[in-house]
Amino acid sequence: MIAGSRAIVDQDVPIDYELGATEATVAPPYRGGAVVTFPAVRTRGIRGVLVMEIAGELVQAAYGEVTVDTEGAHFSSPLGSGGEFELENLPPGSYTALAVGPAGTCAAPLRVPEGDERVVNVGTVRCTISGQP
Repeated sequence: MIAGSRAIVDQDVPIDYELGATEATVAPPYRGGAVVTFPAVRTRGIRGVLVMEIAGELVQAAYGEVTVDTEGAHFSSPLGSGGEFELENLPPGSYTALAVGPAGTCAAPLRVPEGDERVVNVGTVRCTISGQP
């Protein structure tokens, strides 16, 4: 083998996996060999709908952002017109999701279940606007 580039065709990898790199430059020693690895990480989407309680009334949290901080990682998603969100690769566990939108800011409990599904629907996530009873 001579020095040069080696690549993997990302279309050959299943859609629920993400490749960090698809090409690598290698230079094996004279009469030697080289092993080139292309790590693939399985992706998992966490979907839900965020609703805010404002003065006792439930309102979909439209056009804001929801964030979740874990040990060493930050996850965020825009909120759609109906409060829809999708967080990618958030590990299983219980978290506090912070939602910021035109109506205000609130914190909501978010539980991500264990499982092998490519997309997990966590359903409706509810929070109360800060400063409300």
